[in-house]
Amino acid sequence: MVWSRIKLSIAAFVLLFPLLGNSAISFTEIAEKIRLKTGTPLLRVRVAKALQAIQVSGTDLARTLHLTKNSKSYAGKKTIKFECANVARRNTTSPLLLASLGSPTGLLSVDKDGEQGKYLGKILISTSTDQKRCDVINEIDMESYLSTLLAKEMNSKWPVEALKAQAVAARTYALHKIYSKEVSKVFGSEVPFDLESSEKHQVSGKFSDETPNTRLAAVSTAGEVLVNNEGELAPVFFHAKCGGRTRLPEQVWQNPVKGYESVNCPFCKDHGKPGWQSEISTERLEKFVRWATNKGYFHPKRVVQTGELIKVADDRWSANRLRISYGNITALMEKSVLRRYFGRVELRSNNFHIRYASTGDLILEGNGHGHGVGLCQMGALEMAQRGYDHKKILSYYFPNMKLVKVYQ
Repeated sequence: MVWSRIKLSIAAFVLLFPLLGNSAISFTEIAEKIRLKTGTPLLRVRVAKALQAIQVSGTDLARTLHLTKNSKSYAGKKTIKFECANVARRNTTSPLLLASLGSPTGLLSVDKDGEQGKYLGKILISTSTDQKRCDVINEIDMESYLSTLLAKEMNSKWPVEALKAQAVAARTYALHKIYSKEVSKVFGSEVPFDLESSEKHQVSGKFSDETPNTRLAAVSTAGEVLVNNEGELAPVFFHAKCGGRTRLPEQVWQNPVKGYESVNCPFCKDHGKPGWQSEISTERLEKFVRWATNKGYFHPKRVVQTGELIKVADDRWSANRLRISYGNITALMEKSVLRRYFGRVELRSNNFHIRYASTGDLILEGNGHGHGVGLCQMGALEMAQRGYDHKKILSYYFPNMKLVKVYQ
C-alpha cells in the first residue's frame, strides 16, 4: 500500500467490519465496539479532481509531504501552492497520497483552479488517476460533513425533521461506502478517498453551506443509520420526487439490495413541478435501439435498419418496463435504460408513460424527479410539515429497515 491514513481511528474502524455478500456489513456484533473505541468516524471526500494547480491557505498550517515523509509547520497565515504538472510520476496506476494539510483552527481555504472555498477538517492532495494532475480530498468528521451536505442535497430551510431523515439516509450511504471500500473496488486498486462530492455519490458543501438547522439535524441524529432485518448496513438511496411510488434498486440499476420495498407515496404530489414531457424523434430512437442492441438488450442480435418501424409501448404487466420491437425482435426493457441513454435532463425520472405524436415521434409524459429509489425528499418535506418526525418518515419509505445508533 503506497498511502496510509493520517487518522488511525478510521483504519481501525474499518477493520471491525467483515465484508458480507451483496456489499452488506453486519452491525449486530460490533455496535458496542464502535461506540466505545472510535466515536464519530472520519471520512475522506474527493471534492475536486484532475487539477493543474492548488493553493491551500490557513493559520499555523501543518504540512506533511508523504512521498518524502517531510513535515513542517508554519506560524501565522500561510499559503502553500502545489503545481500538479511537476509531480514526479511513479510506475503505478494507483493514485498516490502526496500531501496532508491541517490547521489548529480546523478551517482551510482552498483555491482549485480559480474556484475558492473554505473547508472544515484537513485537506489531502493526491495524484489523479492519470498521474498527471491532482485531486483534492477533504478529510472531515461525519457530522460536519452532513452539516454541509444537507444544504446541497436538500433545502436547508425545510423542517428539521425532514433534514434529520436526510441526514440518516446520507450517513448510512457514506458509511457503507467507507466500510465496503466500494470506490477502491471500482477503481481496481486502493484509493485515498471513500466517496466523492458529486451526483454520482452525494453532493457535499463547503463551510459556508452549513446552517444552524443543518447542524442541528446532523448532530441530533449522530450515529443513527438504517440496517435491514438481518442487521446489515446497505446503501440507502434518496431522490427529489418519486411521483407517486418509489422504485426498487433492481428496477433502476439491475442489482437488488436487501431491505428495500416499493411504497405508494401520496405525499409528494403537491411539491415541485407537477409533471414533465419529452419528445424523441424516430432518428434518435433508431440510435438508441442500435446502442441497446450492442449492449445486449435485444435477442437475437440484429441491428435495426435505417427507417425500419420501431414500436414502443408501456408493458401492461409492469409500470417500470417498456416493450420495444422491430421486425420479429421484441425486448422488455426497464424504463431506466432509456433514462440512462437520453440523460437525466431530458428524462427527469423513471416514472413516465409512452404515446406517439402525429409526426410519429415518441412522446414521454412523466412525473417525479430522480431515480425514484428510497427516500422521496418532497414526500419527506410534506410528512414533516404534517408533523411526522424523522423516525416515522424513514419507517414509511424503508418499512423493512430498522433505525439503529452505532456511535454517540
